[in-house]
Amino acid sequence: MRATNEIIKTYLRLWGISSALAVAVGLTACNYNLKKSGGVEDSAADGKPTGALSFAIVLEKVIAPRCLECHSHARGNKGDVNLETYRQVRLNILDVKSDVEDGSMPKKKAPLTQSQKDLLLNWINQGFPEFANALPPPLDPPPAEPTPVEPPTSTEPEIIDFTTVFKKVIQPACLKCHSAPDDEGEVNLETYQDVFRNRKKVESEVREGSMPKKKKLTPQQRDLLLRWLRAGAAEGPRTVPPLPAEIPEYDPLNPATGAPVRTPIELARLKRGQYIYRAGLCANCHTSDAMKPLAGGLKIKSPFGTFLTPNITPDRKTGIGKWSEADFIQAMRYGLRPNLEMYYPSFPYTNYSKLSDADMIDLRGYLMAMRPIRQANLPHILSFPYNQRALLLPWRIINFPMVYPRDDVNFRVARGAFEPIEGKSQTWNRGAYLVEGAFHCTQCHTPRDSLGGLKTDEWMSGSSLSGEKRAASNLTPDRATGLGGWSEKDWLTFLQTGSTPAGSNVGGEMRKIVLNGTAGLTAADQHAMAVYFRSLAPVRNSQIKTLDSK
Repeated sequence: MRATNEIIKTYLRLWGISSALAVAVGLTACNYNLKKSGGVEDSAADGKPTGALSFAIVLEKVIAPRCLECHSHARGNKGDVNLETYRQVRLNILDVKSDVEDGSMPKKKAPLTQSQKDLLLNWINQGFPEFANALPPPLDPPPAEPTPVEPPTSTEPEIIDFTTVFKKVIQPACLKCHSAPDDEGEVNLETYQDVFRNRKKVESEVREGSMPKKKKLTPQQRDLLLRWLRAGAAEGPRTVPPLPAEIPEYDPLNPATGAPVRTPIELARLKRGQYIYRAGLCANCHTSDAMKPLAGGLKIKSPFGTFLTPNITPDRKTGIGKWSEADFIQAMRYGLRPNLEMYYPSFPYTNYSKLSDADMIDLRGYLMAMRPIRQANLPHILSFPYNQRALLLPWRIINFPMVYPRDDVNFRVARGAFEPIEGKSQTWNRGAYLVEGAFHCTQCHTPRDSLGGLKTDEWMSGSSLSGEKRAASNLTPDRATGLGGWSEKDWLTFLQTGSTPAGSNVGGEMRKIVLNGTAGLTAADQHAMAVYFRSLAPVRNSQIKTLDSK
């Protein structure tokens, strides 16, 4: 019996030791998990934060301990979302709220505690107030900059916004490299959105002097840029910054730029030609060097190789100075050189073919009035079999046919001058002439097949073969992936300023199209283009970002 009691006592001692160890291990693990998840719950009786909230509180209790491990400049701004400052949180506030409510953030890490969620959501629901008392300390304060030595030129405080900084710093010092199509380092500084997206990098490199390469900013430029960035990078009025001026700028209609004095009839013809020249976007493709306008040499990259645009100045040796009116119409209407050699469709003759003879002749007259520039044309750099020009003949038979009778769909691929479509208004027909003809919008905004032909059943639905780093957007009125939510007023605002209903401004090549082309149209022609775009058949294309995407 005594032996049995000893066995029971020994068992109880072992069980007690094991239980104590288990409790200790459990408490240790619990404490570890609490530390890993950001700490214990707040002690408020109802589990919800109380008192006045501000960004400083949210930063201290939620964002800094739980979010900046991924969403900070130093950690790569995962998902392109940076949460280091109030301004950045505010820009992403809807995503933040959604991710907190559904528990999808943080990914692959312990979830926020309930009190952290309540604190953050309560702050958002209060209208995300910025600061109650003082600014939170900066996470990585930059070294102090010396005070500018030059006294202010005015007693009025200087208003620094993006327009000021663009005009005084970015345009003269940055756009030579950081604009389409170069975008060195994949950093484009043409629009406010592009600069704001890269502001940390810009500030760092300007402060340390590593940018611009081989050229220093003046002390005034450097100080202006840094003061603007540190003050929050104000956008200012929503306008598209002007393009860098082409120097020397020559206007055949203006004797002050060196043009000859012309008769009233000559001026009227040149003005008509200039209008078609701008609508046809000739300068956008045929100018690679602003000092040599229309002398060609611009590289157009595509899956088929690189096309180099030709010289279209009136130089008689390297340009089109020897071309007759018949030669010019033949090139525009049929895509044939004076020697009958076929042009590659990188020259959008399939669209220009729709122009009237009168518009082509006036366009030629304007080009012939420009300054001749001697610059030899360079050959295209194409891969096999696309470098075999003879293969263009079957391509033309398929993709550039004669079509009769023409309706409101098949006219888009038809060869020959545009003919008004029966049953359509005069405004619609004018819009079709401009969109499908002069502006050749389909060349970038319609997907292509493996041979470079336009996919007629996906017309204007967006394409990644446009040569731009960002795919050309879906322009059809599809409500999910296109512009189905745009009113006529939205379209007019976009054609005039490049600003979308979502508040973003276009950049890259599209910005040049607006500034050099659509912004200079008459109000009637802008209205006609808007009417035509809104009449397109909606096509869904979930692979392409919409123009409303920032």
